[in-house]
Amino acid sequence: MTGDEDGAGDGSIAVTLRPAAGSAPPGVETTVAVVVEAAADGIAAFESVVHLDGPGRVHSLELAGNPAVPVTDIRNSGTSAVMAAAMGPAAGHEADAEIVVAELTLVGETPGEITLSVDTDTQVGPVGGGTERYTIEEYGRATVQVTEPTDDE
Repeated sequence: MTGDEDGAGDGSIAVTLRPAAGSAPPGVETTVAVVVEAAADGIAAFESVVHLDGPGRVHSLELAGNPAVPVTDIRNSGTSAVMAAAMGPAAGHEADAEIVVAELTLVGETPGEITLSVDTDTQVGPVGGGTERYTIEEYGRATVQVTEPTDDE
């Protein structure tokens, strides 16, 4: 995003996945949050895809913050989670060091490693920024180890 006269748009953000690593047995749901870091002017809109590679699928996708225009779609047999939101005048995410914009629920199907990644075409717009977009410096990745429970569990 380019800066303007009032300072909106200065700096860069990261779109990360939390937790960055985890584990779960096959068939058990686990949740991963999509987090925008360092959005100094808050968030008025965002658009992203999180890709899943490995022995699992995205089971559900929920947007945070009660957007005025929500879009969610799980595609490609659960290997892509498409999300977009226009927050509206009363529902924008206020400026904060970390803002959760969505949560994905995954299910591992067989033992192995699931890798999640934020698409590099992701866009995030600041509150009051019109068509301006933040510059995204980091696109997050996360892994979930799908492991059979041991006798101790």
